[in-house]
Amino acid sequence: MWQTGMFKDILVPYDNSPPSQNALKIASDIARSNNATVHLLYVIQEVMLPNYFGRTQLNKTMKEYEKEIYNDLKAQALNLLQEQKQKNEKLGIPTKIGTSYGNTSKQILESIKKNKIDLVVIGTTSRKGLSKIRALGSVARKVSEESPCPVLLVH
Repeated sequence: MWQTGMFKDILVPYDNSPPSQNALKIASDIARSNNATVHLLYVIQEVMLPNYFGRTQLNKTMKEYEKEIYNDLKAQALNLLQEQKQKNEKLGIPTKIGTSYGNTSKQILESIKKNKIDLVVIGTTSRKGLSKIRALGSVARKVSEESPCPVLLVH
């Protein structure tokens, strides 16, 4: 099992999907045995909006709409994370929450460096064959390949 005191700060990218729920359970167990802090991060994926025919007025309206969507998603994400934080803290597990906006894997990698994370526990989808290689390819693979700390992949 995990050596006591091996990890102090554990990052869990969390979106309430079954894989992220499983990752949080495992991270919480590791945190409890290491007296570590769990960092829950909800990344709001950046939406690329086209600039239609160079019309700046339409583009400005789209950007304003994107900002409204982002603010709504951020509020929902913070509520979700706050609920998980309260559950963890009832179990005696210190938990910090945060959201970020942009490319998911880049935001996770930035959070690792910013928060001096010792371990990332990230959920993956359970696929088979070639689709498994491709599915792991997006966020989980990029994080596991570029992370400066260990990454535990959980289905």
